[in-house]
Amino acid sequence: MSAIHFETKLFTINDWTILRLPEDASAELPSRGMTMVSGTINGAPFKALLEPDGKYGPGLKPSHWFRPEQKLLDDASAAAGDTVQVSLEP
Repeated sequence: MSAIHFETKLFTINDWTILRLPEDASAELPSRGMTMVSGTINGAPFKALLEPDGKYGPGLKPSHWFRPEQKLLDDASAAAGDTVQVSLEP
């Protein structure tokens, strides 16, 4: 499988910074469930377990998300509210 490239905005839930994949990027993954990936955020490498967002049903577009660790955010020079460049592979 080739790398999936996209741009997305980091956001917060309570005190967590969250990266949510765009629906079209999520659809390229081999599973609608939890999926291990490796990739980069703004060129900073990471490995993560993507979680499904639970949005299933007529008219809903499911996706995946994960919570980047603070070290990864620092390495990527990114914070909540920033738009980041992401590349990942299952």
